[in-house]
Amino acid sequence: MLNNTSSYQLDPITKDTFKWVTDISVPTMFIKVGLMLILAENVFHDLFHALAFTPFSTRTIIGVHLWPSQIWFIFLGNGIAAAMLFKHQFKIPARFKHGLPIIAVLTVYTLWTFYGIIRGNSGATGLFREMVMEGLAFPGLLYMTFYIKIEEIFPFFLKACLVVYTLLAFYNLFLKLIFPFPDMRVGLLLLAGFPYAYYLHKSIRNIGYLVPSLLLLMPAVVIVSKPLIAYMLALPLVLAIVLTSISQKQKKYSVNTSTIKLFIVAILILSAIIFAGWYINEITNGRVMRLISDNFLKIRATKSGELYMGDLSGGRTTIWANAIEIWKENKIFGSGLGTDVPIRSQTIAHIHNYYIQALMDTGLVGFSILTIAWYTWYKRVFRNLRKLPWNNAKYLYSSFLTYIIGYFLYAIFGLPLFFSASAYFFWMGVAFLTNYVPEEDAGNNKLETSN
Repeated sequence: MLNNTSSYQLDPITKDTFKWVTDISVPTMFIKVGLMLILAENVFHDLFHALAFTPFSTRTIIGVHLWPSQIWFIFLGNGIAAAMLFKHQFKIPARFKHGLPIIAVLTVYTLWTFYGIIRGNSGATGLFREMVMEGLAFPGLLYMTFYIKIEEIFPFFLKACLVVYTLLAFYNLFLKLIFPFPDMRVGLLLLAGFPYAYYLHKSIRNIGYLVPSLLLLMPAVVIVSKPLIAYMLALPLVLAIVLTSISQKQKKYSVNTSTIKLFIVAILILSAIIFAGWYINEITNGRVMRLISDNFLKIRATKSGELYMGDLSGGRTTIWANAIEIWKENKIFGSGLGTDVPIRSQTIAHIHNYYIQALMDTGLVGFSILTIAWYTWYKRVFRNLRKLPWNNAKYLYSSFLTYIIGYFLYAIFGLPLFFSASAYFFWMGVAFLTNYVPEEDAGNNKLETSN
């Protein structure tokens, strides 16, 4: 996408030998390794927890272990970006300003974290780590993705995801139907949304890609989690809306045809899930129905054996109602991050709804800034992707956009950014989409800089 901007020229042999230290290949290698780190940390969570460390006893200061992904993306990533910026004599690409809406989002949460600390909210720093800390990698990712061709990054990662999720799905399926077994981490299952959206998109033109789509959907179905199943089943609809929105007007007819095909694919997927669930239920003497009763319908039994239906929302509606009442006490500036919300006999600071959380924590002022910032970002992304011709890069960009919108849907009833490794993939997607500029707007791909 970009020419090497180095001020000196190497001979061909030396250039090939040390290609990995050039401006283009260092960011590319950083992202490729980072993708594998994200996947591995999600899969081998306990092992990577053992690798987490706190140099110079920083745990007493920051109150948290540093995971390998945090060290890689926040410290090393920003360090590489700073070194590249120094090499280019601190000339910042002009398109860097397109990241200002996201910087505004991170700034709002950071300021209201300090506001929460001042107000004495005990969960302020904890909520910052869970929602915002991974976003600190965004500046470095934004700068490095300027030097990366997106289509060169993801082929191996997509194949690796397909293998990993297929193995995990079968592994958990057979074990869970026989005896209770720890579930796969939610962060790992959320990460599946990206390759799932990619192969769904490819299946519109080649029905053979329906198979990897089904394999990537299996893990979320196996654990019988309402939020995750809703998230995965919503992605085909989100993808259809994205494809319709980023297609050029003269291609409306073909877009409608593609959208219809996508809906057919979604119906086939749903039918396959229902049939597979019925068949497995039959051969396991009703084990699937018992999982559905426990996890979906929340059917419980009293000590006397009487059955009753529990709270289908898992207590969320009670938490949200209490959060709204707290917001009414501080409508303009909110109560700051880490506000404790009562639920039964305890209190929690993360209420499983980012929108009510933002309103309660940051008030109308912060909520308005966040809304305007994300609206501005989305509007520009949709406009720019509409100008991109259909190629593999557009497949990847549309999959990232679908994945990010899926995060916003999951945020209605879950905590998608709570899972550190997967959250870095979210911010990586935001960086790639922020940095994309149509050819006609990029000045023939020349490096535009501003002092």
